[in-house]
Amino acid sequence: VARAENWPKLLSAYLAERRYMPCEWGANDCMTFAGKGVEALTGHDYYSAYSDYSDEASANAMLAANGGIQGIITACLGVGTDKIKTARRGDIALVRLPTETAGIVDDSGQRIALVSKDGMVRVPLSKAVRVWGY
Repeated sequence: VARAENWPKLLSAYLAERRYMPCEWGANDCMTFAGKGVEALTGHDYYSAYSDYSDEASANAMLAANGGIQGIITACLGVGTDKIKTARRGDIALVRLPTETAGIVDDSGQRIALVSKDGMVRVPLSKAVRVWGY
């Protein structure tokens, strides 16, 4: 699935929309943030197949049944790469802080936007351990 022609504007709009949204299981956690981000840029919904959870326990059960965050992203977007410098804006990144979380390479291409309890935070791209382009 290819990105929409105007994906840079869609990425900016998506990140602006989610900027102050706190983490909420099933609504704005790392998987929904990444999955809905891909959908915003491509129009393709990968996420709904993995969206049947509403709290931490059911999210952990869903992750365990599907190979964790990395397993789900790989099932949706392919193998990905550990060559972090190849990441481009809008790609999905896996970060360990120390637990695994998924984020989106932001408009700068140098940081990863992540969900937190207080809204979006950004960490350096160097914190990624794997990235998926699409």
